[in-house]
This record gives sequence, C-alpha cells and structure tokens, in this order.
Amino acid sequence: MTNFFQTHNSHLYPQEIIIVDNNSQPEITIPQQYQVKSVPIRLLKCSKIGPAAARNVGIKHAKGDWILFTDSDCIPSGSFIQGYLQAMNGSIGYAGNVKAWGNSIANGD
Repeated sequence: MTNFFQTHNSHLYPQEIIIVDNNSQPEITIPQQYQVKSVPIRLLKCSKIGPAAARNVGIKHAKGDWILFTDSDCIPSGSFIQGYLQAMNGSIGYAGNVKAWGNSIANGD
C-alpha cells in the first residue's frame, strides 16, 4: 500500500482522514502503525450499499473546509491534491489523478 506521507509534502497533509467501511469483507481495520501519525484517522461504518451512501456518511462527519474522496481500489498519485490546490478557482468539484490498484481502471499519471 502506498503511504500518503511518502507521496505528498507535509504542507499538503490532510487535517483528518475518514475511512468509511461500506460492508467490506473482511471488515476494515486500521493498523496501529497508522493510528499514531499526526493526522487523525477515523473509521466509520456504513451498512447502506454503494459509494454514494459511504460518501454521505463520511461528509456528515467531516470537519474540514473541503472534502477529497477516493476509493479503496485507487492509489493517490503525487498530483492528487496538488492539482486541486492549483485549480482552486471557485469550482465545486475536481477530479484528481489516481493509479488503479489491481484490475480496476482509473486515470493515472
């Protein structure tokens, strides 16, 4: 698994990371080594199936000024957040680049 702290500069670190387990099998757990980082990680459960339901649970609990979603089969690229910061022009949405994990299809750089 790619480590966010290895692919992004510290000034771009998120203020929080929210992981929503959307009926994963096996259930998602956060290894202890990631719980001691300077960015708090919260694990929430969503029993309603589908990415929209999981994102709604995540956004309901988020505290930040902006939200950045990704999925479990995506690995954020180096430009994942940087592209958003460069595009801050009043837009209400931005699609960052990700690399696919496994056999998934995603827009990579």
